[in-house]
Amino acid sequence: MDSIEELKNHKIQTWEKLGNKFYEKSKSYDLSIKLQMDEFFISAAPFSGPFALTRDPSKLVKRNDLTQKGKFINIFSLSGIKLHEINCDNKEPIFHFGWTSKEEFILITEKGQIEIYSLDRLSEPDPFDLGSSCEKEGMEKCIISEPYIVGIAKNNQVSIFDLEEARTIMMTNPFLEEDVKPLSMIVLEINEAPHVFVAMNNGKLYNLDAESSTEVSFSFIDSFVAMELSAKNNYIATFSQTGIVRVFTQDFSSCLLQFDMQTTFPPDRFGWCGNDTVLVYFENMDQLIEAYEPNILIMLGPNNQMVRFYFESPIYFHTEIDGARIITSTTSEFLSKVPDEVQSIFWYGATSPEAILFDAYREFKHSDSKADEKIREIMKSGSLQSAIRNCIISAGHETDPKLQPFLLEAAAFGKAYYRNVISSIQDQDPVRKDNLHQMFVEMTMAVKILSAIRDFSVGIFLSFEQFKFLGQDQVIDRLLNRRQYILAHKIGVYLGKKTHKKVLTKWAIALINSPDYAEKNSESENEIYEKITAKFDSEEFRFKRDIPYYEIALEAHHKQKHELAEKLIKKERSLAKQVSLFIRMKKFQKALDIATDSNDSTLIYLVLYSAHRQRRQQMRKQEEQENQRKEVQLQREKDLEKEQKRRQKKLLRQRQSKKSKKSKKSKNDESESEDSDLQFSEEKEFQAKTRMYNYYKHQEEREEEERIKILEQQETELSNLIGNNYVAANMQYLLWNRTNNPRTEFLLQALGLSKKLAFFLIAQSYRFLPKNLHEGESLSQEFLEQKQKADLLKQFFTPDYNVFVLNLRKEKLGSAHKIFAESNLEFFKNSTTIQLSLLTYQEKLETQKSNREAKNQYLGLSLYQTVGKLIRDEEFKEADSFRKKFSIPDKQYWWIKIRNLAQANHYAELRNFAQNKSPIGYEPFARVCIENDSKTKANEFISMIPDLRRRVELFIETENFDRAIQTATSLKDKDLIERVHEMKSSSISFSKK
Repeated sequence: MDSIEELKNHKIQTWEKLGNKFYEKSKSYDLSIKLQMDEFFISAAPFSGPFALTRDPSKLVKRNDLTQKGKFINIFSLSGIKLHEINCDNKEPIFHFGWTSKEEFILITEKGQIEIYSLDRLSEPDPFDLGSSCEKEGMEKCIISEPYIVGIAKNNQVSIFDLEEARTIMMTNPFLEEDVKPLSMIVLEINEAPHVFVAMNNGKLYNLDAESSTEVSFSFIDSFVAMELSAKNNYIATFSQTGIVRVFTQDFSSCLLQFDMQTTFPPDRFGWCGNDTVLVYFENMDQLIEAYEPNILIMLGPNNQMVRFYFESPIYFHTEIDGARIITSTTSEFLSKVPDEVQSIFWYGATSPEAILFDAYREFKHSDSKADEKIREIMKSGSLQSAIRNCIISAGHETDPKLQPFLLEAAAFGKAYYRNVISSIQDQDPVRKDNLHQMFVEMTMAVKILSAIRDFSVGIFLSFEQFKFLGQDQVIDRLLNRRQYILAHKIGVYLGKKTHKKVLTKWAIALINSPDYAEKNSESENEIYEKITAKFDSEEFRFKRDIPYYEIALEAHHKQKHELAEKLIKKERSLAKQVSLFIRMKKFQKALDIATDSNDSTLIYLVLYSAHRQRRQQMRKQEEQENQRKEVQLQREKDLEKEQKRRQKKLLRQRQSKKSKKSKKSKNDESESEDSDLQFSEEKEFQAKTRMYNYYKHQEEREEEERIKILEQQETELSNLIGNNYVAANMQYLLWNRTNNPRTEFLLQALGLSKKLAFFLIAQSYRFLPKNLHEGESLSQEFLEQKQKADLLKQFFTPDYNVFVLNLRKEKLGSAHKIFAESNLEFFKNSTTIQLSLLTYQEKLETQKSNREAKNQYLGLSLYQTVGKLIRDEEFKEADSFRKKFSIPDKQYWWIKIRNLAQANHYAELRNFAQNKSPIGYEPFARVCIENDSKTKANEFISMIPDLRRRVELFIETENFDRAIQTATSLKDKDLIERVHEMKSSSISFSKK
């Protein structure tokens, strides 16, 4: 007997028959840890997910790694490898925990607080609750039945938390009697609304929803101590107090199964094996009659048939869509129904076509001539196609690493003969197609993926049905949750999916959250940055355009690693995402720089609005603090007033008492003396309290006056700064000298400046020529009463500019920088620094030219005016140096240079400059020539434009119709050629006139 035959016989021996079906309990893993299941509370995730366990506090257990001091929830893979742990020392006592199908861990406390953990971020749960009743009264019962969490408070109030909508729904409460308590419950969706079925200890079953409650009637009187839904939610299994197991349809209208377990003790676990059979597990011998043994799992099927599975120690099991996952103290196992295709191949004496094909391939491997005879027998019966198909399906369901590839090889062996059959069929019927090849390829891929994720180090022992149900993307997500990044990426590449973005994001976020880099310092952040960039710049990902820098930088920002976030976001391709993150980080200056470079007005608006909103929020917060302070002061005054009234009433009562006792003066001299002393001490105490209150009240008033003085001083300095033209000049720089632009009005309103005065300052900024003196005086006079700026404005238009204005500017800008730094206005502080640098640079340029030319050539010019003046003066090297120093963007610098070269008639330099690769194209070169009445020069640059149609348009604009016709001819556009000819004729006739 060969090894395949031995494996086949061994497999059959593990099958258990229930009715006309077979069930198999196969081992998935030997656990890497040894568990005493009766010492822990345990819950496992569906679809071969991880399991969580925590120590049962009601039991005395031996100290080990799992029963350490403190409250911990340990999470293990199905193979027993520890994945995570959750510290619950600072939490409310745990009432219940479980999992969702997406491997989200749900923790419920005794006060009804819900914490939902993602497997890759267990340190950051999402908090929710089950309502006020559970919080006040405490939890009585709870279940997790996706997509709902159902809780019953100790006052019998039922509430539901919807996981999809993240909201709590309160159910009606018909349970008013104090001695009526819930025994079990399930939740079903009926007409797209959740309905909770609650079995009470009075033998009644209620159907509850948000608006009403109804009692479900039965022909018997019994209480359900356990209720469970089947895998597809179409059947309900119940275990009653009398020990009877019943299976109902979804609406409890009919009973499909009734089995007497001959015990009144409730089972330790109760559930389903897939959608077909009910599982009942008893652990303790005290709960059983002589017919049962401890640690027995009983499977109940149709027609009251039963199969027993025995275990040496306590177990845990939960329902899967195609079976039941069992965890023992040393192994994890899977109990499932044997598929019909597998049964027809492996059962003793099987004569199905697939069984014959399997035997034929086994004989072919041994070079037996009977193989060909059996294949021809299958072909003669016309069942070769079904034999191949069933072998392929059986390979998917098989988990044995030797039998599985043998089944695929048998299918491939049959396909070799099937090619001849299908080719002859298609010759007769060309329309007929066959999908066996596609089925074989898809199954081979699925088997490879399943073999990879079933590895012990991964621990995801999915069945083929579970793999089909989840889909490929969910499998990749589960690998990422376990930080199996390489395997997830390889599977994605194998399936032809673009998973690199998801994998890289998860890997980088896990690196940022790693305990090894918990300290927030530059050294650790630099190390993370180097690792991330090294990975992203590797040959595998270098040419990927959608590297998710924004998502990773956002995570770094959330973790307070701002330096790392700033470095990462600079590598993001999308400028909008860069601006978005800098706004989140409240670095409006950098956000505005990027928005300005992008030439996107929407982004500029977004930054200005965000900065304005941030300022308003700060002001609102200060107002709230001020209001709170006033409320406290008002409360103190009320308390003092109450104290005064109380003292007056007390003194009045004492005087009345004193008058009534005058007749007994001789007898009560001593007591009167004591009253007098008491009165005197109380008056002294009252006076001391009053003086202390007045002192603190005046102290607060003095502090308030001091604070107002400081604010007034800052306001004065800021108003002087406004008079110094700084803010207006900065607006001019940002908004490209568009003084009549609605964006300028928006910014001015956000800054709270006088609009009319600010527009005047923008128009006059950095000009300061004597010819504007009268205009400045007349307009300044208009604002003599507004912050007294007239004198300051006059100083800017005096002839003694160099001596006074430069020093005054530096002084005011220095004070402005200090104010902005103290006020945390990063945008204005940095702009002030740039402005000071500009003045210093202009002063240096004036010094260099003082011996050759007249002074006052550069001082007072804006940033772009300065570089333009250098270009017009043919100081090209100086202009390039200036550009680098002040980081002028390439596109804007090219525009400035070509405009100023054209204005100064430096066409030779303009021609040389055009030889470089232009970031703005070559149409601007032609345009500036046309604007400066040099149409002949413009023709040279029009020829450099790659768009031929734009060439035609510009040649027409320069009236070079011959070149326009030549270009239009090369386009072979008849309409365009005719239009140019018409324009040429009209131009000639007009010139003759």
